[in-house]
Amino acid sequence: MVKGFKNKIITGFLVFTIVCMIFWNSSTEAMISDDSTSYSIDIDFSNLLFQVEWVYPLEWSSETPCIIDLDRDGVQEILTTGFCLSSTGELKWSKPTLASSPQSSCVVADIDNDNYVEIIYALSGQIYVMNHDSSYKWDYTRTDDNSLFTSPCIADVDGDKLFEIITSTHWDGLFCISNEGELQWQHTFSISG
Repeated sequence: MVKGFKNKIITGFLVFTIVCMIFWNSSTEAMISDDSTSYSIDIDFSNLLFQVEWVYPLEWSSETPCIIDLDRDGVQEILTTGFCLSSTGELKWSKPTLASSPQSSCVVADIDNDNYVEIIYALSGQIYVMNHDSSYKWDYTRTDDNSLFTSPCIADVDGDKLFEIITSTHWDGLFCISNEGELQWQHTFSISG
């Protein structure tokens, strides 16, 4: 039993889990997102005690949270698809449209070299990019079908010193999208016996 979870038994069911060494208030904390709720848990390794610091209910969100200092103020924020929470569990902003159809965990990277990270989401048939302040930047939408994109990977794959977004779908292979939202290439692969 985890102290503070009001008799909720923690089991292997919490499959979407991230554990971060975050030193807010000089303590180690774990972020767990599951069953449409985010939990911040304070971990005392010397006594193997877990204490819930705060809980925030989310809409449909069970992917791995992303923890980053979005606004470069020295305090980290917690991102899940469509939500940004403060380190104390207060809602900073939400995008209900994004939260209603999460497909994968978000990623963050400075894809336009402005010294602020962008937030990249993979949704049904769409890659959606926001600025660090939650304003819309651009999206790439597949018009031929509604394939599910997997969590994006960010890298400079062509050596031009600009990041590309690499993702795949369950049926149509690998996609490379530029930092401005243009399809660079697609590699279709098939699985045969």
